[in-house]
Amino acid sequence: MRKTLKVIGIALAMILVICIVNNRKQILSFIPTDFSKVEMIYDNRTDDEVNVRYYYNHLSDNAKVAYTLIVPEIYKHTESIEIPMITDSEFTALNYAVSYDNPDLICYSAQCKIRTEGNKCYFEPTYTHSQQECNDLSSQLNSQVDKVVNEASKLSSDYEKEKYVHDYICENCKYVLTDDLKSTAYDALVGGEAVCEGYARATQLLLNKLGVENFLVIGDAKNDDGEIEPHMWNIVKINGNNYHLDVTWDDNDQTDSPDIKTHLYFNVTTKQISANHFNIKPENTDCTATEFNYARAEGLLFGNYGKTIKPAIEKEITDNFKNGKSYVEIFAVSEQSYREIYKKLVDSDGISEIAIELRNKNGNMKFTQYQTFENNEMYYMQFVLS
Repeated sequence: MRKTLKVIGIALAMILVICIVNNRKQILSFIPTDFSKVEMIYDNRTDDEVNVRYYYNHLSDNAKVAYTLIVPEIYKHTESIEIPMITDSEFTALNYAVSYDNPDLICYSAQCKIRTEGNKCYFEPTYTHSQQECNDLSSQLNSQVDKVVNEASKLSSDYEKEKYVHDYICENCKYVLTDDLKSTAYDALVGGEAVCEGYARATQLLLNKLGVENFLVIGDAKNDDGEIEPHMWNIVKINGNNYHLDVTWDDNDQTDSPDIKTHLYFNVTTKQISANHFNIKPENTDCTATEFNYARAEGLLFGNYGKTIKPAIEKEITDNFKNGKSYVEIFAVSEQSYREIYKKLVDSDGISEIAIELRNKNGNMKFTQYQTFENNEMYYMQFVLS
């Protein structure tokens, strides 16, 4: 009997301990955590930091604390991270910021959630791969990034580095739309296949590593079939001014000459890109400068078919030929200019005359025909010689 009572006593004691522990947990859950001591490591960016964390800088104070706590833990594949209490709108902005500011988080899924217990809040990330798998993928990505950055860093200006990144991605990545959307920097730089999101994140990651300020933008775009579809591209800051850069739309994988790229959407203004890009978010990107627009910077923008256009075309073809390329891009300042130049070069076959003259000067240039690619919305034409 005494033994039975002893067992019952032990059981009651255990139940009491459990109740105390549970009550303590419940009590503690109602005591808000003090986050005032969190070191805000992403504030006060210094000149040697390359990630401007655009979306972080537009978060509320509580969301910034949450972001600061979350990002380092995602690299560790932590499943639950305590953060300050945030509203639904703050959570949405936070999730976008974590994703859009960190292109190297290739295993992080946007399908995350927050859980509350009393006065405590927990962020619960979702991962697309195990930690070991993600470490292996990240190692491959970092190796590829280092190769590109090592070459691009030899260039002297941010504009030239940006152009190197743009051309590298166009030449080494193919736009592929599948059920399993290839949307990461890894897909673009290692796998060589991606959708617009992969292109934009790869561009962001490489430019970050090269110290060129940039951030992601989203919106809608009208494709060649006239269909409106969701889209992502970059805003790049060169010499203090913002420009739109759409590497995806500069990659002509859909043409008969898959290796040919364009620079049609290289450092354009909001007014220019709005010809076929809409509902741009964020809205106030202040892209009005034209100094480092590709057409202007390369001397390929023309107001008419004057005496400067023929030498410029000859020089561009010659320079490209030396680099193993056989195309030339022409940009017009207006619809009227575009029609005039198109009439001279295409309708009157002026580009053939230029190609023949170059062939006579340089026997290695055996051009006998050409293809024309054009975009009358952007007053642009490209000639691919063969």
